[in-house]
Amino acid sequence: MSFSIFLADADFDDDKVIAQIPIPHRYWRLHVISSGNVFDLSANELELRESVGGADVTGSPATYACDHIHSSSTIAAAFDNDTSTGYNAPGDGVFPINIDVDFTTGHEKDIHEISWLSRPDAPIRAPVDMDILWSDDGTTWNLSWSERGISGWSSGVAKIFTKP
Repeated sequence: MSFSIFLADADFDDDKVIAQIPIPHRYWRLHVISSGNVFDLSANELELRESVGGADVTGSPATYACDHIHSSSTIAAAFDNDTSTGYNAPGDGVFPINIDVDFTTGHEKDIHEISWLSRPDAPIRAPVDMDILWSDDGTTWNLSWSERGISGWSSGVAKIFTKP
């Protein structure tokens, strides 16, 4: 989300955006509605970025949560910058799955890009439909943007999702 400042001419028919001011938020959620495998979801690495092609901002002091995790997995493994580790859902077909990042008070972010690295042995477990949500209180969630019909996953490939 951002706030735009416009420069208007006298008759307001040729307005121009002269600045966009980012509005950062504490919480961000990857709300995965479905995957290529109706029973499972996984990610070897997830990155959130404040600009297109920018740096991953999911490091400390950010914390992570997920509402559906396999007993041998942790959601933090998807954010550890180690592509040999990752997150796995239990494989029981429960969707949607929410993956949350809390950037903590004083470290809020304005996310514009997501990178999702699929598992090299199971690219079908990557998302097909996903919403990117934000919150300032961790309770009320707002849509930032949606991704629908994601396809073309292959072994160990990272897909980049950019806010329109």
